[in-house]
Amino acid sequence: MNISGARTAAKLKAVLLSIAVLALAPSAGALAQSDRALEAVPEAFAEVLPQWVEGTWGFVHPEGCFRFYWGCYGSQEDYNAGIEPKNPFPLTEEARAFHEEVIANLNEGRSIFDPNALCYPSGMPDIARSNFKLAPGPTGDRWYLVLNGNEFRTIWLDGREMPDVEPYDYTFYGDSVGHFEGDTLVIETRNMVGENTAISPNTPKSDNFWVIERWTPVSADEFTAEITFMDEERFTEPFTETYQVRRNAGGETGRPSDPCITGVGQRYIPDPETGEQLLTGPGGMALEFAEE
Repeated sequence: MNISGARTAAKLKAVLLSIAVLALAPSAGALAQSDRALEAVPEAFAEVLPQWVEGTWGFVHPEGCFRFYWGCYGSQEDYNAGIEPKNPFPLTEEARAFHEEVIANLNEGRSIFDPNALCYPSGMPDIARSNFKLAPGPTGDRWYLVLNGNEFRTIWLDGREMPDVEPYDYTFYGDSVGHFEGDTLVIETRNMVGENTAISPNTPKSDNFWVIERWTPVSADEFTAEITFMDEERFTEPFTETYQVRRNAGGETGRPSDPCITGVGQRYIPDPETGEQLLTGPGGMALEFAEE
């Protein structure tokens, strides 16, 4: 790192540390400006928060599980072949039938549902497992999770009720409201709306979808995350997974991600001779998007 970069990093670290201190002890003026009661930060978080704002956080995918999909598929090939994961989604009969239709079409060379390949945002719950930098707000009423250098989630900690979704809202991240239960931060997220959104791998979700995350500190470098999500229209019961999240003390969120080009980085692979982006499936089989 050059001198300029080192100075910039040092300034950023100082700002984040000062934000963390303010978050733990918000000023009287800030409290007077709000009619909501700020969540009291429990000792387990207060002890580690000054370290938590340094570096970045990333989830540790369980051994033997394909990291990009929920449910613990052994590999992309297992999913393509229709092999059930260790922890399958509790789908309704209708949702299960669509899931099987997606798999059957993939094996016949057609892609009928793949929002990520069409550049729709991943949104929640997939974004819950993205690397992030923690940045508590200066008055203690919110925490920011900074993603990819130019995206962020806001976790409100001011005792507010979950807002109602407006007819014109179109948000893939939803609204997140948190509170502490003992030494665990509980984050509820609702109001994830918008067409063509999916839970990896390629499972549609309705507007009646919600997520509960539970973060419990293990140390200054690790916490346990339990995530439960439920689709009132497509699931028969809530789905839960637990995983570890670990800190990279020297990590940075990096520059903003490249603009999305439809399909690149998902199922599109460049032809080695022409460079043309070709839609591919199991075993490199050529695919096509099915027409309505």
